[in-house]
Amino acid sequence: MPTIYELAIRPALTSVGLGPIQADGTAAPSEFAGGIVVNFGGGFTNPPTIVTVLVPDYTQIVVKGSVYAGPGTHTGSDWEVTTEADTTFSSPVLSSYDDASNLLSITFNTDDLTHDAVYLARTRQTDSTVGDSEWSAAYSFVNSPFQANEPTGMTTITDRLFQATLEGGWWGNGNWSSGNIFTDATAPSGDSSVGRVLFPEGAQDNTFQPAATGYSFPTRYAEIDISMWHKISSNWEWHPTGNNKTIRVRDNSGDCDGGSIPFELDVTNPSGETYIYQGFTGNGECGVSQRYLTNNVTEQRVTRGDWALVELIFRHQSTPATSDGEYHQWVDGVKTSAFTDVEWLNTGDNLWSSIKWDPIWGGNVGATVDADMYQYIDQLYVSGK
Repeated sequence: MPTIYELAIRPALTSVGLGPIQADGTAAPSEFAGGIVVNFGGGFTNPPTIVTVLVPDYTQIVVKGSVYAGPGTHTGSDWEVTTEADTTFSSPVLSSYDDASNLLSITFNTDDLTHDAVYLARTRQTDSTVGDSEWSAAYSFVNSPFQANEPTGMTTITDRLFQATLEGGWWGNGNWSSGNIFTDATAPSGDSSVGRVLFPEGAQDNTFQPAATGYSFPTRYAEIDISMWHKISSNWEWHPTGNNKTIRVRDNSGDCDGGSIPFELDVTNPSGETYIYQGFTGNGECGVSQRYLTNNVTEQRVTRGDWALVELIFRHQSTPATSDGEYHQWVDGVKTSAFTDVEWLNTGDNLWSSIKWDPIWGGNVGATVDADMYQYIDQLYVSGK
C-alpha cells in the first residue's frame, strides 16, 4: 500500500456550532460556510464535513469525513468527487452511495481523474433514526501530492520530470549520461521515467565520482520550496561515517571562494530497513558552524526501496550573520522539521541560486560498496519568491 500524502486545501472549512432553538426545543437549521446545517432533531445540528483529502501517488484518493455525531446508529455514507466546474455535483466522476463499509473514509482509484487538476469532494451520513444528513460543504483539492505546503506567491523555477538526459536548462557532470534516465514502473509521478544514479560494486568512497545533475536559477530567491520523489534501493548500504547525501542547495553570490553550499539533505539514522531525511548546514563554509537540521517535530521513517515524497522550504535570514533563517521539512506529508533560527551564511546577499542532485556515499575513509546500489528521483519541483 503506498504511503499517503496530505494535500493543501482551498478553501479551509469552518467548524459548525449549534443553531438557534425552535419552539419545539429542537435546533433550527442554520447557515455555515456556504452550506445548510441539517436539523436532526433533539438539538443535533452537525452534518459531516470533509476533514481532508489525501492522494497516495496519483493512483488513489482517500476522502476522510468527520466523526459521526448523529442521534442513532451510523448505517451508511454517501461520497462524491467531481470536477471544479461542477459545483452542483450534477455529474460526479467518482461516487459511492449507501456505503456501510466506508462510513468515515473511502479510497477511490483515480483512473478517471486528471493529474494536477482541481476537484471537489463531499459526503453525507445516514442515521438509523432520522435518515440522511445534508451534504457537507464541498472540499477543494488538487490531484497531486506535490507542493502541498508551498507558500503563496511562489513562482515555478524548474519542474524536472527526468524524461531526457538534459532538459529544461539542467546540466550534468562528466558522469551524467543517458544511462541515468531509467524506466521504473513504480514511479509515483504518473509516468515511468525517473533519474537514477549508480554506486557500483567495488566503488571506494575516496575515489568514486557518481553522476550528478543541477540547475542554476535564472533569478536568485530569498525563499524557495522544493518537492521531490526520492528513493534509495532496497540494498542501500549505510556509509560508516553517516554521509549519504542527496541534494544540495547553493548560494553562488561569489562569496566564499565562488559560492557556498549552505544546505545538504541526507538519508541517515538507519534502523533496520528504515531511515530518515535530515538537513545539514554549515559544512565549515563562510564561517558558519556545522549544524544538523534534525527531525525536531516528528520522526518520519521511510523503508529502503520505497518512494518518499520530500518537501522542503528555505527562507534566508534577514541579514548576513543573523540567525533568523528558516528551514521546514515534510516527508510523506508529515512535518518532520521546523527551524526558525538558522544562520545559512554570514556574508553575501542571502539569496538562493541553484540546486544540485549530488548523491554522495562517503567520508573518505576507504569504505567500499558491496553490491550495485542506487538513488532515484522522480520529478523535482522548485519554486521561489
